[in-house]
Amino acid sequence: MKKKLSVQERHFAKEYVSNGQNATQAVKKIFGTKNHSYAKVKAHRLITNDNLQKEVERIKISIADKIPDDLLIEKHLELLNKRSKNGIDVYAVKHGLELAYKIKGSFAPQKIKQSGSLFGDLAHLSNEELTNLIAGGA
Repeated sequence: MKKKLSVQERHFAKEYVSNGQNATQAVKKIFGTKNHSYAKVKAHRLITNDNLQKEVERIKISIADKIPDDLLIEKHLELLNKRSKNGIDVYAVKHGLELAYKIKGSFAPQKIKQSGSLFGDLAHLSNEELTNLIAGGA
């Protein structure tokens, strides 16, 4: 017989997804603990719970369905064209986009050695070429 999730566990699942899947921080916020060691242990127990994992996936799917692919590509292109001197928090936008890609299941956290400036290397591409590059085209 499956045990239903408690209200706090459901809130934990929502916080876990919304904060970029940091389980320890989600425990600290939802359960109100300040003890980091306790939060880590509780977080591990929660994220290994099958029912909680199903709830997390349900939340991700419901959020992913609300993010149109075209909007994600548009925002990504905007980020590529921004410069931090314009007062835009490029780090925050980048983090937001990474979270959106994770939720959509399109995030590949692989490290690529890059020489030079990303903006300089992509500056010669047209918007159509950038869109194809982001969408995984050739």
